[in-house]
Amino acid sequence: MNLKQKNITIKTKQGIFKVILKSWEGEKGYCVRVPNLPEIVTGGDTIIEAKKMAREAIDFCLECRHNEHYTHITRKRNNRVTA
Repeated sequence: MNLKQKNITIKTKQGIFKVILKSWEGEKGYCVRVPNLPEIVTGGDTIIEAKKMAREAIDFCLECRHNEHYTHITRKRNNRVTA
C-alpha cells in the first residue's frame, strides 16, 4: 500500500494552521496531523470530515492550552508567588 500525503491549511477562530492529511492507497479514511500542535491526531472517512475534525481539534487544543496557562498563573497568585 502506498502512502499519500497532502499538505493543506485550515482556518480556525485562532488563525491559520498547516495540516498534513495522510491516506493509504486502497484504504478508506484520512489521518490528520498538525505540526504546530503535535498532540493532535485525528481523522475522518472523507477529506471534508477530516478537515472538520482537524478544525475542531485545533480549537479544543488551543482552548485547553489557554485554560492550563490561566490555571497555572492563578495558582501561583493564590500561593503569593508572582508569575
